[in-house]
This record gives sequence, structure tokens and C-alpha cells, in this order.
Amino acid sequence: MVTPRQKTNINLALAIFVVCHVALWFGASDFYARWAGVPPVPSERTATVMTLGDSQLAYRSGAMTLQTLGDTGGEVTPLKAYDYSRLEKWFKHLHALDPAADHVPMMAAYYFGATRVVGDVAYIVEYLGAIGRNPVGEKWRWLAYATYLARYRMDDVQRALDLAYVLSRMELLDDEM
Repeated sequence: MVTPRQKTNINLALAIFVVCHVALWFGASDFYARWAGVPPVPSERTATVMTLGDSQLAYRSGAMTLQTLGDTGGEVTPLKAYDYSRLEKWFKHLHALDPAADHVPMMAAYYFGATRVVGDVAYIVEYLGAIGRNPVGEKWRWLAYATYLARYRMDDVQRALDLAYVLSRMELLDDEM
């Protein structure tokens, strides 16, 4: 049986708990997840060790990280807020893990390439121009898209011409006609 004194102590403890809880809620209600920016690029060895030696899992995990980057805590980060020099390192890192995949170049071209900041587009053009020089498969299309970005997004006709000349001199190794 609970004595009246014990009931009073329980009620007092509950009241203190509720007051502390409400005070904590008012004090912490303005805190939310903040975007910390593009994370540093892991080394190729670190990426494969984190995925127990599976480079394909490392590639897919890194690609998923890039795909959802900036969309945390119910917030959507504008493209101009990204660090494109670090993103280019991510692109190259993931390309080294799986050079045949087109997922990361497609994200770079069609998502991150949509930024309106000309200096940021230059990083995308550099990356796509580098991987588009691979004559195997359909990698030439990334070189063509780099040419488009250089001409129409960066308004750099000379760079676009240089990329177009590289594209015109390519000899495909596959039977792709």
C-alpha cells in the first residue's frame, strides 16, 4: 500500500520530470541536423577496407553517398553550396574503383553539372573530359557532354573546341556503329 507521503513524493518527482522535459524541449527545439558539406574523400584502400575488400560495394556505397549528399534532416542543399573541388576528387576516386560504371559520370553530368556557378562547372568539365577519353564502350558520350557544358554553360568556346577535336580524333575499340 502506498502511503500519502509516498504519493506526494511520486507526484513531486513526476512534476520535476515534466518541468525538466519541457525546459529541455524549449531549449533544444531550435537544434536540427546541419549539413557539414562534402565529406573528405577516403583513400582507395580505406574504402575497400570499410567494405571488407569488396571494391564494388565500396563503389556503390560511395555513389549512394554522393547521390544523397546534402539531403539530410529534411533539408535540401542548393548546388551552389557544394565544394566542387572535393566533389571532383570523389568522382575520380569512385571512377578508380569501377572504371566501367556510368552511374557517377551521369550524376556528375546531369545533376551536379546543373549548377549555375561557372567555376563549379569547370570541375565537372575537367572530370567528364578526362573519363571521356577512354575509347572503350560508350565513354565518348561524357566527352561530348563536357564539350556541351564548356560551350553553353561556361561559355568557353576554345575549351569546347579543344574537347570536340579530341572527340573527333577518337577511334573506338568496340564495334559501335
